[in-house]
Amino acid sequence: MFNFLKFAVNFTLATLIILVLTNDVFTVGSARAENPLHAPQTLSSLVVLSANKSVVKNSFTRREIRAIFTMRLTRWPNGQPITVFVINDDNPAHIQFCKNILNIFPHQLRAAWNKLEFSGTGQGPIELSSLLEMQQALIATPNSIGYLKENTNDASLQTLEFR
Repeated sequence: MFNFLKFAVNFTLATLIILVLTNDVFTVGSARAENPLHAPQTLSSLVVLSANKSVVKNSFTRREIRAIFTMRLTRWPNGQPITVFVINDDNPAHIQFCKNILNIFPHQLRAAWNKLEFSGTGQGPIELSSLLEMQQALIATPNSIGYLKENTNDASLQTLEFR
C-alpha cells in the first residue's frame, strides 16, 4: 500500500511540474517588455526557419510553428507527414530558436516532448548534433522542417516566413 501511495504522489508531482513548465508564462502584455525572449537580435545572430523544398506551405503563424515543433501538428496541409529536426538542447542555435521563434524556453519544449513520449501518445523530433548535420538532413529529407543559423543558397531548401 505504501509503494502505491509513493507512486501516486510522485506521478502527481511530475504531472504538475510538466503542466507548469509547458505553460506560456510570458504572454501577458505588460510582461512582454521585460521578457528576455523578446530582446532585440542583430541580423548576424538570427536563426531562420528552414524546410525542404518539397514543403508546399511557406508562411506560418507562430502558433502553427509551435504546434509543429511540439509535435502536436504532424501532417502538412497536403496530408504528407512532417519530419521535424532539432539540435540538442544546449546548442546556442537551439536556445535562440526556442526563445526567438517559438517564444518558449528550451526546457518547456523538452517537457512537451517528454510528456508525449512518457504518456505513449507520441514521440519527439529527430535530434541532431550540429547545424551542418541539420542542413544535410533538411536537404535529404522530403517534407522536413528545422532551423539554420543563416539562410543558405541551397536550391533544395527554402526559408519559411512566420508572423
